Amino acid sequence: MKKIIIIFLCMLIFLIGSVSAVNPDDFTTPEGFKSMGKANDGSYNFQNNNSQNLNIYNWNGLKNIWFGNYDMHTCEYYDNNIYVYTDAGYCGYQELIEKDGNTYLIVSFLRTNDVSSVPTELYDNLIEFNKLNKVEPTPV
Repeated sequence: MKKIIIIFLCMLIFLIGSVSAVNPDDFTTPEGFKSMGKANDGSYNFQNNNSQNLNIYNWNGLKNIWFGNYDMHTCEYYDNNIYVYTDAGYCGYQELIEKDGNTYLIVSFLRTNDVSSVPTELYDNLIEFNKLNKVEPTPV
């Protein structure tokens, strides 16, 4: 009886993990973005020829980390539940979306030493991503 319960619990854990995992096939990226594969943090990374990145993360609820202001990381509300951020060597826009009952963090960013201005093309990438996937940014 113990073995059956243990097997059942293991299967349940596996099932829950596989249901909540990011599947890049669930999303359409803007034209020109190519898959760079899955990163160590579990996100899926896409990049275009302009070295602009689009990352998809399962939302982990760490609002203070992603949307907070600390050290060299700054984050401010930009427009329509999309936030602009800068960090040491990075800048971009980020949002939360819901799709098929799951919440995802979508980050459009660029690696750069000049974070004084964030290119609006990165914002446009998020808008195009949302149109292609028929999603809207949700409040943080």
